[in-house]
Amino acid sequence: MYGFINGDFSVNINAGKKVAVIVTCGNGYEGAVKIADKIEGTMVNYFKCESIGKIVMNNGGAPNAASENAEVLNQAKTIGKKF
Repeated sequence: MYGFINGDFSVNINAGKKVAVIVTCGNGYEGAVKIADKIEGTMVNYFKCESIGKIVMNNGGAPNAASENAEVLNQAKTIGKKF
């Protein structure tokens, strides 16, 4: 997120940008959900972005894990339609 702030910690992106949070984990789904929630909160409250969705994927270590997960693909398509 350092790319979104200046040296004085002022925000250097325009408010209202759409953002989707995607977090993957190999283990500990509940912890990954908490991390995704924190990232989303920061993007909305500090950077003034508009959250249009969030995906948390567990056991995503295999090379094609996301592309073979129908639920993740459906979530991604739903988010993509909001851009």
